Amino acid sequence: MKKKTAATGKEVFSKSLQHAIMADRLNVELDLPKLGKQDVEDLQAILSGKKVPTFEVDMKRAINALTRSDRSAASAKLLTSILSDEQQPSKARSLAALNLSVFPLEKTEATLIGHLDSKDRLVQAAAIRSLGRAGSSKALDALQRLTISDERVRKQLSFATSAIEFRTKSSGKRSSDDLGESLGVGWNDFAAKTIKGAEVRKSIDQIWGATYGIELNPEVAMEFQCGNLKHSVFLNKAFKKGAFTKAIQSEKMIAGLVALDEDSHLTIRYVLLSVPTKDGASLAVARTDGDVLYTGETTSGRGGLDFKIRDVGLSGAPLEVNGTLKDDDVEVSFRVWQNSPVRKKRGVSIEA
Repeated sequence: MKKKTAATGKEVFSKSLQHAIMADRLNVELDLPKLGKQDVEDLQAILSGKKVPTFEVDMKRAINALTRSDRSAASAKLLTSILSDEQQPSKARSLAALNLSVFPLEKTEATLIGHLDSKDRLVQAAAIRSLGRAGSSKALDALQRLTISDERVRKQLSFATSAIEFRTKSSGKRSSDDLGESLGVGWNDFAAKTIKGAEVRKSIDQIWGATYGIELNPEVAMEFQCGNLKHSVFLNKAFKKGAFTKAIQSEKMIAGLVALDEDSHLTIRYVLLSVPTKDGASLAVARTDGDVLYTGETTSGRGGLDFKIRDVGLSGAPLEVNGTLKDDDVEVSFRVWQNSPVRKKRGVSIEA
């Protein structure tokens, strides 16, 4: 976000100001000190166009330097003018909007509210975020009248309205007392269906490919629908009727396989691993390529071993699996993220 300038006259600026706002500087902004009075006045003149330096100014660094160094009405007015100037780059305007959140509310709120319907999505999102940081009940009313189609901005809007509600103790037009729902967190809850006997054996016969060297329990399995995809969960044959909990606590094993229904056949997609622990078992679900996607554990519960498994890997949608392993049956329920999934990134090692 750089603004090119041309020299006019022989304006002289201090080294501290140049270091703070020059485009070719690599200093980390957080390490820079506040500017002195004269530097602030010069910077205000530069940003207002009254003075034009001979060097290239980085607008981001300049706006941040002003906010860091001076919280006067004059600086608030200057940032307001940058925000309202449609000739300014979107990034400069949105940064001005964000920085206005640290100035006295009576100097900034009306302007920020006025930009909530901006056609510039960066500016609109920044105004929402800034009001979330500092807005009053007046801002809350304006925010709750907004209709946002962009999912990322909509999440910011949900968070901003909640932040104002909690800060001002105002309920506004809150649609739900569920915190997750009010923040735009979307979960879909459903349970797996148990299948038994001949239906299980028919499904096992439809599996193409290896079953990882284990025989599958021909009497009990589960099915669940995730979106348009039907999955089947098969247990290791080591799970004998009347002794399921004993089996999982007896030895480390491939406890089960999860297959995807491909219309004419089933394909193994996930492998369930278990290791006995003092209180039950440690669980992990891996893809067939070796990526571990979910881990969890069992705990003693009424009528069996309760278990909880959560996503830890590169899965596209967060998932939580809860259930109870009984001696002759398994109850399983799912909570799946129903908003747009974001693929997780791998960590990068740092060597010192």
